[in-house]
Amino acid sequence: DFELPKGVKSRRNELINASYYWTGDLCPENLEQHLHYAKMGGFRLMNIYYPAFLESRGYRLIGNYDVFKAQYPNGKADLKAMLARIKAAGITPGCHFLHSHIGRDSKYVTPIPDHRLNLTRVFTLARPLGNNDIEIFVEQNPVHSTMAQGRKVLKLGTELIAYTGYTTTPPYKFHGCKRAIDGTTLNAQPAGYMFGLLDVSEFGATSVYLDQYSDLQDEVAEGIANLWDAGFEFIYFDGSEGVNPPFWYHVSGAQYRVFKRLKPEPIFAEGAAKTHFSWHMLTGGNAFDVFSPESLKEQTVKHPLREAPRMRDNFTRLNFGWLGYRLPDANTIGTQPDQLEFVTSKAAAWDCPVSIHADPQTMAKHPRTADNLEVLRRWEEVRARRWLTEEQKQALRNPDREFILLLNEQNELELVPYDPIVNVAGGSKEVLAFTFEHNHDPYVVYWHISGDKELELPMKPGALTLMSSIGSELQVQPGADGNSTILPVGNRRYVKAHQASKDELIAAFKNARIVEKAAHPDKVK
Repeated sequence: DFELPKGVKSRRNELINASYYWTGDLCPENLEQHLHYAKMGGFRLMNIYYPAFLESRGYRLIGNYDVFKAQYPNGKADLKAMLARIKAAGITPGCHFLHSHIGRDSKYVTPIPDHRLNLTRVFTLARPLGNNDIEIFVEQNPVHSTMAQGRKVLKLGTELIAYTGYTTTPPYKFHGCKRAIDGTTLNAQPAGYMFGLLDVSEFGATSVYLDQYSDLQDEVAEGIANLWDAGFEFIYFDGSEGVNPPFWYHVSGAQYRVFKRLKPEPIFAEGAAKTHFSWHMLTGGNAFDVFSPESLKEQTVKHPLREAPRMRDNFTRLNFGWLGYRLPDANTIGTQPDQLEFVTSKAAAWDCPVSIHADPQTMAKHPRTADNLEVLRRWEEVRARRWLTEEQKQALRNPDREFILLLNEQNELELVPYDPIVNVAGGSKEVLAFTFEHNHDPYVVYWHISGDKELELPMKPGALTLMSSIGSELQVQPGADGNSTILPVGNRRYVKAHQASKDELIAAFKNARIVEKAAHPDKVK
């Protein structure tokens, strides 16, 4: 194997198709809360973003990889104990690092910028620079130097200098300069001194990229490796695109400089970008970033569903997305069960996972969290058991069909296609409903996106059966006129029609009326 990373071995790992629970705020104090929700979703993996345990502000790291948060008073020992607890819960922990980023408030930037930070252009002073000068005259034309907010930064000697603009006709100069930004050290330099345009990250201008031709990447890699052996088992290489040219070399080169130091070797790795040599390290990858709830299905079809077969041709599985977790409000319906059912089913069709950005506070506030996580739990069981047949996978790959994974009367998994009912309750945005067939009977699965109300359905009570899950019947309340039925509408429930066709059941939901909930809770029949 020429001592290469074990790309084939990792592709054969039993966890390669497992979805992961992603967190950026995990700590010993809230660990049990996170584990509670992770287990509700059936997750076998937990990916931990480094700001969960290291002092950081977004995309920048303070100091080196040894500055632990206050929640970890014993530093690495506390991290190690936390990871051991995660493993004891049956979940494999991984880490998520920005391996090519250096924080603008780190020791590598201030008070004296490190000489190994990357420069995208080099200039020569045409005139001496004094301590009070706010114009910097240069020999070269600054044309095309960045004008992006927060990224207009020059690295000149011991200081960083921000500029507001530049001239593109002689005499060439940067003007409107602010000296010694980021707490760096003011200095004067003679004519002929060479300096550069700092390679500031596009992610909020909070970090800079390091020079891959220097040994700084190795220094950062040693810091990551020193944390890795606390018990992490898989890794995400974020910021992989943040390297200097040539990208075909430095994207995978930066990953490898970290990867080769990780002992034991990761069971698998993902990354934000990949090049040819990355194949040996990135068993999976290209996790698509967070889409809005309203566009998730469309974007899933447009992006990961199209890419999955191409990745398979490269013997590599795709991550179908860092799924956000949005609360319903005036601007969005929030994350709903059908959205998760869609994306995770399409991913499973290609033996691929999903990942979800989660925190206990949001999980606790969302009224449909139990339903959302139950959807994920069932599909993780499908992945773990390798339950899908090839015929089912082919059906699931159809971008125009949606499917629901049921637990039937025998508490066994059952996959059936289902279709949305458009304009439930006269076009209300509050209730979502889908129709399907089970044992040749028409069914509807329905729920309220955020509330707990009632639905007056224009069908007699004897014409239908209400269930909390397939086979678990609930009592229904007759309407005032005796010709309608009052159904609770909150959590996901099921209705089976006895004396009506599928079309009639759909029509009843379209003509239903949403009312405030009366004082008669669900009762098991």
